[in-house]
Amino acid sequence: MGEDEDIRPRYGDIFAKFAHRLNDRHQLQASLLHSRDDFDLSENDGDDSNTGYFNTYVWLTLQSTLSPTLLARTTLTGGRITHNRAGLAFLGDTPEVDFSVRDERSFDFGNLRQDWRLEGSEAHYLKWGFELRRQDVAYDYLSEQRLYFRDNDGAVLSRLDTTDVARALQHNTVGLYAADRIRLAAPITAEFGLRYDGAGHTGDHLLSPRLNLVYQLGRQTWVRGGWGRFYQTQGIDQLEVADGERAFHKAELAQHTVLGLEHLFTSNVHLRLEAYLKDLSSLRPEYRNWLHEIEIFPELQQDRIRLELAGTRSRGVEFYLKRETGGLFTWWASYALAQVRDDVSTVAAHGVVVELDDRVPGRFDQRHTFYFDANFRPDPRWRLNIAWQYRTGWPYTDQFLRQGRATDGSVFYYSQTGPPNGANAPAFHRLDLRVNRSFATSKGSVHAFLELTNLYNHGNVRSYEYFFECDPAGTSACHFRKSPEYWFKLLPSLGLTWDWDL
Repeated sequence: MGEDEDIRPRYGDIFAKFAHRLNDRHQLQASLLHSRDDFDLSENDGDDSNTGYFNTYVWLTLQSTLSPTLLARTTLTGGRITHNRAGLAFLGDTPEVDFSVRDERSFDFGNLRQDWRLEGSEAHYLKWGFELRRQDVAYDYLSEQRLYFRDNDGAVLSRLDTTDVARALQHNTVGLYAADRIRLAAPITAEFGLRYDGAGHTGDHLLSPRLNLVYQLGRQTWVRGGWGRFYQTQGIDQLEVADGERAFHKAELAQHTVLGLEHLFTSNVHLRLEAYLKDLSSLRPEYRNWLHEIEIFPELQQDRIRLELAGTRSRGVEFYLKRETGGLFTWWASYALAQVRDDVSTVAAHGVVVELDDRVPGRFDQRHTFYFDANFRPDPRWRLNIAWQYRTGWPYTDQFLRQGRATDGSVFYYSQTGPPNGANAPAFHRLDLRVNRSFATSKGSVHAFLELTNLYNHGNVRSYEYFFECDPAGTSACHFRKSPEYWFKLLPSLGLTWDWDL
């Protein structure tokens, strides 16, 4: 990774599945998934952090064919998710503690879901279902941080800021849906849908209508359109306790409009053109780190801010081509022209609230995106894949060094951020290569792969570090030296899988 710190990542998972056909109409399947992810980091200056995720899911599914036209699927699910973080950071190379964190969370849930499908005729298809969920969550969070600031005279002062939250919650959610697909005429098919969602912890009672239309222009050409309102309820395990949140927010709303054209050429090339518009409203406050998106303890960084968003708009046009014949060579390629804009009402940082009322680029706004993927299969044992991607750089907020003067005439320096997401990182691009080889044995099959991510070792900028520097001779003012940090460069991976039947 090119890092000097003591980094110890460990992860693993176990998956098991058992299927049994009860009779000609019913099949039962039991599944288990358990995963864990530990990441320990000890830095040279004594800073230390430990994080751990533990997830366990079990589910039982009954697939029922009640008649040639009526299908039902019943799923009973249970699980437990835990998330633990602990850390200690010092102020530079001094023994003075900068911050400490203890964050322990657990989330237990039980879920009953049933889905029905009725195919009345070639021109009529109906589906409906429900979902009931019981949720239990426990938060235990404590952080202490020393904050430094200057008074009006330029003197440096500090105070200790503490966040302490301990909460246990139990609530239920319910979801109901129904959709009817009807062929209105020979070339036109429509699907009308409606969904209801209710959540006890937020008090939400939501109705979401959807409409999809398909018009067949020819034997291999279709025009598709879609519109829908989609609510996103804040999960009971998504309370931002680390940022001081104590109450849940109402559901966010996304309104989608999509128009597309599909055509299948006689050469087995599939073409798809699609234009979309997505408007988000009723957004809950969002916490971001302007300067560094990836942090183990983002809530305690100096660039942490709270955004109130009046809305977000995403729009774009996508172009997609694919050729899949099952032969030696297959490929697909895509291009997207897109724009994301956040309508920011206020920005709050360290207790100071600024009215902004401005549209700024979204954090993952990328104007141009290209993908190309190709597979070569000379025989069933070998497979070669190359994948190339390119996108314009994501926006970020730049940082500048400013000079101030205290009442006693002395000079001091302070940092100031530029316009929100007013700068763009360089374009991101990389080429990935993967080679797969399979072997047949008397005890099953063995699959091996070699993968080279970022084959040409390009340095894609992830963020920037700002270093305070002054001319030792004192002939010029101090300044920030802006140093890029990169995503992974060339990264090789080896894998081996052995499959067999009992």
